[in-house]
Order: sequence, then C-alpha cells, then structure tokens
Amino acid sequence: MAHDAIRYRLEGGPLLPWDPRNEGRSLRVEPANALTLSVSALDTGLRYARAGIGIICTFRNWLEEDFAAGRLLPVLPDWWPSMEGPHLYYPSRFAPPPLRAFIEVCQSTAGTR
Repeated sequence: MAHDAIRYRLEGGPLLPWDPRNEGRSLRVEPANALTLSVSALDTGLRYARAGIGIICTFRNWLEEDFAAGRLLPVLPDWWPSMEGPHLYYPSRFAPPPLRAFIEVCQSTAGTR
C-alpha cells in the first residue's frame, strides 16, 4: 500500500481491480494512484513502470523479460494468479512485416484443418 500505482480504467467505467490471490485466499487492494490510464494503453503503463513512476498489476508472462533484465522487480509474486495473460493482435494497428506474414499464413491455413 506504500507504493504509487499505475492503474487501468475500462472505457467509461471503473478501475480494473487489484485482487491478489494465494492458496485460495484473495484480497482487494486499493493502492494510491500515481497514474490512471485507459486499458488501451497497456504498453504505456509498462513504460511508466520501467521509468519508476509506479507499480502495475498485470499478467506475469508480460513481465518476464523485464524481470530477467532487471528493469522491473516483482511485488508479492506468491499472490499472482497462475493464469497467463492473453496474447493479442489488434488488426487496426500497424503490424510489422514478420507479424503480418505470420497472420497471413494463419489465415490461409485456418480453413484447411
């Protein structure tokens, strides 16, 4: 509770909850907000966390590279949910050529199974 938090808000709605879980127990955490962002700015929140603006609550698999490189430190790792975060592709955003090629291969083989 002594940390400043970078929080995400649903479009026109509430802040995403921070509900850490451990061995069947859960807590509702309401940290002090240093910054509130739209859920569409997930990457921005991560950049602010790397810059030391505050802590974030997100999926562990999205943070592994930062932990390995020492850019971020885990907070309460025993209380993180075991599920991995989604792996997303936004068709309305710029896709680099390798990603675009991968998407086209997936689309072309989707109907062949």
